[in-house]
Amino acid sequence: MKSLEKLFSSLEGRVLCYGIMETSYLACIQKNEKITECFLLDSIDLERGGKRGKGKKISPKKFLKRFGKKRMDILVVREDVLGSLEKKLLPIFIKITKAKIYLYSVVHVEKTKKRYQRYKGVWKDKKEYVEIDLTWVKQNWLKDKFYYLEDCCIDLVDAISDFLIS
Repeated sequence: MKSLEKLFSSLEGRVLCYGIMETSYLACIQKNEKITECFLLDSIDLERGGKRGKGKKISPKKFLKRFGKKRMDILVVREDVLGSLEKKLLPIFIKITKAKIYLYSVVHVEKTKKRYQRYKGVWKDKKEYVEIDLTWVKQNWLKDKFYYLEDCCIDLVDAISDFLIS
């Protein structure tokens, strides 16, 4: 936990955070003076007066329209919150981020590593989080569609094999 708090206090520039729910991390972001703009996106359920409501959600299609290409310096994502949206959001995350993506709480490390290394992202595994350097990343919309179909097929085969084994 200490290395993640150190990471959040060392961020600088325009930062987009997705799925951060820990108050200690949010406090580190709040205290950091180097961050010029910070956008916090999540889907936390909020309790207000006994009524349950949803947090602010932006659909994956609107991410690119909202933030623009290569406008964010750093992206911090809690990977276990993404779930099945990771296939759709990965190319969008790469399009909107200039420098680095930080992932923490990664569930399937090998699968996630393969997905990010397709785009020539440099994968650096730290103890509590993963740093992905995007300086040499190149994207193509046709390859994005092909990778999405490939990921869907892999997930389908995994689901079938899990069903047959159980």
